[in-house]
Amino acid sequence: MSILSPSGLETIDYRLPGWNFIFNKDFEMLAKQLLYVNHLLDVNVPSNHLKIHAGAILVWDTASSKFIAKQVSV
Repeated sequence: MSILSPSGLETIDYRLPGWNFIFNKDFEMLAKQLLYVNHLLDVNVPSNHLKIHAGAILVWDTASSKFIAKQVSV
């Protein structure tokens, strides 16, 4: 059992006592810290783009110092 740096995730061998507790704790941490896009506080979505459509990407806008949604064509 060890703690990974810098993530703070804990490792344990499968089926050792407590493995499922550590597995669940690690996934909760990942969900809270890494996987939620709503943690991006510096995103600017113009009022005329209430929905970000499929194919849009976030691009850094130096003028506003925020990410903005840009539509890309494939």
